[in-house]
Amino acid sequence: MSALDAAVNVVFAAASDVSPERSEPSSVHLKRLGLHVQVKEVQAQETPGGSLYIAEVIVSVDQRGSGIAITCVGLAESLPSAAESAVGQWVAGVLPVLTAWRGEHTCFVSREPFESAGPRFDALPGPLIARNLEGEGTESGGPPPSLYEAVKPSLASMRLLSRVHWIELYTGKSPDGSINATCRLNNRDWMPGQRVLEQVAQPWAPVPLGLRTCRQFALLVPPGAKDGALPQITLWQRLRNAA
Repeated sequence: MSALDAAVNVVFAAASDVSPERSEPSSVHLKRLGLHVQVKEVQAQETPGGSLYIAEVIVSVDQRGSGIAITCVGLAESLPSAAESAVGQWVAGVLPVLTAWRGEHTCFVSREPFESAGPRFDALPGPLIARNLEGEGTESGGPPPSLYEAVKPSLASMRLLSRVHWIELYTGKSPDGSINATCRLNNRDWMPGQRVLEQVAQPWAPVPLGLRTCRQFALLVPPGAKDGALPQITLWQRLRNAA
């Protein structure tokens, strides 16, 4: 089995409750959600210390249209296992949010009100996925209850358009103490959020081996909206700073 096959199989198995259908070798149609999930292999590398797999998981309403693109990274002894680890992060943190958005029940996500400088939204923050933060107490800076809550004040100051928005949140600390954070709003780097996430990881105590990481995914949905397109951001919207 190839690493890509292993990655797509993880999506298919995890989505068993929403009628998955293998539409193409690298894609799964989640029929009950009305969504298409495509796994794009970015890098597959075997090294003496293990295997690295990087994939981009893209979700769209129209199979050929644009959509939510999330980068996933996995490390394991073999490439198929690394691919399963990478996409497993997407399954744990992103799929429950999509399920809730499309009107299906999930115990992992709840809707809560969110007010921007413009219209109101329902916020659907996903589960927090933490690694190597077990045993971290408040003095050394354990995992936060929510990365979404950390960036929420900055997000609330923006005048957002009345449509679906998504935000990808990641922060991590290396053994040498360096911090790497990513915050992407509607597939684009959002620097105010990134700076907040860097501060979140600052108090974490580094470990000799491995990374301490947290990631989270969230959607902002106009109240009552269970579906809708995931449009591309136009140049005019970017110029107006309307994400």
